[in-house]
Amino acid sequence: MMSKKLLFGILAISIVAIAGWYLLSSQTEVVTPEHHETEESETSLPPAWQLMTESVFLWENGKEKFLAGQNSDLSNFLLQTLHKLNLQARCAFGEEHIQEIKQNDKVIELRFRHPRNITISQWVKPEERYHIPTDEKGYRILENVKNALFILEDNLDEGLEGHILVGHMTGYSCWAIQQEGSKEIDKTWIDEINKIFLKPQLAEERLNVEEEEIVREAVELVWKSGKIPYKCPLKVLESDLAVENEEVKEVHLTLDCGGKIFKAKVDWQNKKVILIENAQRELFASVLTHSDKRRICGLLSLAKISQGEHISAKFGSAAKRRV
Repeated sequence: MMSKKLLFGILAISIVAIAGWYLLSSQTEVVTPEHHETEESETSLPPAWQLMTESVFLWENGKEKFLAGQNSDLSNFLLQTLHKLNLQARCAFGEEHIQEIKQNDKVIELRFRHPRNITISQWVKPEERYHIPTDEKGYRILENVKNALFILEDNLDEGLEGHILVGHMTGYSCWAIQQEGSKEIDKTWIDEINKIFLKPQLAEERLNVEEEEIVREAVELVWKSGKIPYKCPLKVLESDLAVENEEVKEVHLTLDCGGKIFKAKVDWQNKKVILIENAQRELFASVLTHSDKRRICGLLSLAKISQGEHISAKFGSAAKRRV
């Protein structure tokens, strides 16, 4: 009798174990594809300017134009202007109204890659600090700022010229700089932006800017193509525009990706990457064809390139034109 009970017990345990194993294996088969989809989505690369901690754009006549990146004179000037804010105006805006302002007014937009806290020049009374963030000296802190709109021209006639709309995760607040000892707001920063950063360009300067924009967009096309198998910012070492009948046909680039050097060729007319090759392999091949002394010098030079000793990451010089 006892042996029969023992036998039934073992049989019941075996059935439960088999059922549990089957259930676990079926769940594993369902979860695995979702995991692979997540990995694929993580490998997509953003446009180059999105990697900048700060980026500046001009909105004029309904069009957006990239002006400058992080640590530029313009971005630094705009940050200093934000720190001078001391007057909160009685206005607040949602995203829909902000888009209307961008399409109609002349606006400089400063964007932050990650929201940040910014200390301004508005001093908060001690009794009000319990619900308003401040630094140790009592100056107000604007929290989680994602962007700021500097209104240069108010074409919608809303009285916003000289105001700065600060974007938070929940909406936009309206600010200005009040002149000391006056009720008037300070608009001198508009003149400085127009005269220093948006001054009329000579024909040659405009051409250089257009060429830099072409190079910048070509780099973005290379990035999005996924033909460089590394996740790292691309730095332009050299650029060359192949021009025919006053039209850019191809853009030739030498790029640094985390110390690895690549050459790229972009069909500009069709906006298509037609060639990516590892330039370091060419350098090694050429080094091996020389004498031992030249081989050693070449390898040392290559090591310097991989360490980025003479790499310029800026678009400061005009691209070469080849007709």
